Amino acid sequence: MKWEEAPIADLQFSNRDTHMFNIFPKIDYRISSYDTVKSVDLNVSGRVKDAFSKFKFTSVRPYFINDGESPDMISYKMYGTPRFGYLIMMTNNIHSLYDEWPKSTSAFKKYIIEKYGSIATASTTDLYFYTGEKLFISEESYSTLSDTKKFKETIMEYEKRINTEKSFIKILEYKYAIQFETGLQEVLGN
Repeated sequence: MKWEEAPIADLQFSNRDTHMFNIFPKIDYRISSYDTVKSVDLNVSGRVKDAFSKFKFTSVRPYFINDGESPDMISYKMYGTPRFGYLIMMTNNIHSLYDEWPKSTSAFKKYIIEKYGSIATASTTDLYFYTGEKLFISEESYSTLSDTKKFKETIMEYEKRINTEKSFIKILEYKYAIQFETGLQEVLGN
């Protein structure tokens, strides 16, 4: 099946389209005995999850997240609008940009330094030891194997591998993104 590009003429872009919470109902949230603010009613999140789980994704394509790309940026690149950033996250079961989205080069470096103290420490500290068949073994077992039958991974290699694995996502075909958003608006009563 051929990937259907988003028809730019059909898209309308404005600042209000940048995230899904604009279509959520709003409630008055009391912040003091005198003041209230309009807030997103997150009590409907169960209905959103239910609608999403019933939606049939028949056409997705693989996408590799480039350094520094956000869901909104990818949405703009793929659909011509940033408003489907939330759908990119939902399609890939991503709930936290900090924990589940790949870090940019600069954010990754900062993360390593904060977590391990320095790039040098992360780069020189062995974390995992493997056999030639990629089975985990103890450091003691590792030392008994010949060089051709053992492998090790430093903290830095491990963290880079995990960060890179997060870069492989799926992108929903444009017409299905529109269908889902229309259905979501119906579920939310908009």
